[in-house]
Amino acid sequence: MRQFAGQMVNDHSRLADELARLARREGVRLPTGLDPNHRAALNRLRRMRGDAFDRAYARQMANDHDQAVALFRQQARNGRDGDVREFARRALDTLEHHRQMARDLFREERRESRGY
Repeated sequence: MRQFAGQMVNDHSRLADELARLARREGVRLPTGLDPNHRAALNRLRRMRGDAFDRAYARQMANDHDQAVALFRQQARNGRDGDVREFARRALDTLEHHRQMARDLFREERRESRGY
């Protein structure tokens, strides 16, 4: 779980830096905080420990990456700005890989919690 989380931090920090550079170039201001849904998810996770945390975190990552892949895929196909479309295309490989890792991790956590 820690290795997975570390990779999420590293890869998403790299993507966030790239997106920030693109936003500055385009004159777009990015949000600085979490939206209400992600804030609530973070608060739920903060109250958990051990296996319950691992399962909830894996499920959250799988769900979040499902949404991210859909959004980035849509932008890569239909975005109005060429630079944004290209960023979305490049980011998709990473996000799809993360989604698969999160799904695998979630399945593994569920299996372990059932004693398989």
